[in-house]
Amino acid sequence: MPGNRPLRTRSRLPEEKKPEPEGKKPPPEERKPAPKGDTGVPSPRSGALSCDSHVVAEGSTVVIESPNYPSNYPNYEDCVYTLTTDTGKDLELSCEAFDLESHSQCRYDWLRVNGIKYCGSSGPSTMAAPQLDIDFHSDYSVVRSGYRCTVTVVEPTVVPAGSQLSCATTSTAYYQLYADQAGDQLSVTCSQFDVESHSSCAYDWLSVDGNKFCGSNGPSGVAAIDQMAIHWHTDYSVVRSGFVCAVTVGEASASDHHGRAAAALRQLRLRQRSIQVLLREHLINQDDGEIRFNIAQIKNHPNYNSGTYANDFSLLKLATAIILPRRQ
Repeated sequence: MPGNRPLRTRSRLPEEKKPEPEGKKPPPEERKPAPKGDTGVPSPRSGALSCDSHVVAEGSTVVIESPNYPSNYPNYEDCVYTLTTDTGKDLELSCEAFDLESHSQCRYDWLRVNGIKYCGSSGPSTMAAPQLDIDFHSDYSVVRSGYRCTVTVVEPTVVPAGSQLSCATTSTAYYQLYADQAGDQLSVTCSQFDVESHSSCAYDWLSVDGNKFCGSNGPSGVAAIDQMAIHWHTDYSVVRSGFVCAVTVGEASASDHHGRAAAALRQLRLRQRSIQVLLREHLINQDDGEIRFNIAQIKNHPNYNSGTYANDFSLLKLATAIILPRRQ
């Protein structure tokens, strides 16, 4: 992780053929149907939630467990939970036991929480979100003891401006971040980023609102309004120095990414990439700290008239969001 920690070295197969710890699985056997009148789904233990939608009340602690826990879960199992709360707060998930069949991309058995799969012994670290969408799946072979996790209602985590994120000491970490005022924008930029590389970031990755980053290309100006989910994951082998990222909080401007300019720019047939928007441009004859933004899209007023200059107006969509300091 960050610092001068020595790296492990090992021989590697080509990128898309990372070896699995447990070897190749045998082909599946034909699934036998459950006896008539039997759903084939084990009932949860007393006190554990059923596979369904539930509203978690303030002050309560609910439990989710794999079928048959603490004994091994069955093959061909699927269980879906949707957990919400009417308190306006977050739900915090913490797993005290976690043991599922292992695979680097969790293709066999998994517990998926808000779109992120977990398997092996690397279950979700303590994480919080306004809603938890959870599903468990087991395939045709290899079973383990499963999982036992608790869910409680907690206060949301509010992020002050200039907060710093650094690589966690565990294999997984989850941050659900909120701006301290509604409508404000959170933006993440990493000054250091060195994570195991893969074309689809299948092994180690940092995810910002579901967008994965790995290798040496970390987030730069990735923005969201009001809240942001950041998730860090590593697999069973190959380590790098990790990352250091800054979370900036500010007011979102002009529908987040939009600025205004004369429609005549389009009439001059200037290429999109040749136009920039400048902020803090106080002295046109010298550079005095202005900030330049590239243009992603130009949208002219539909009734612009080049002869009379009526409706001489365009929207410029910027390639990155503008973050303004909060008004005092």
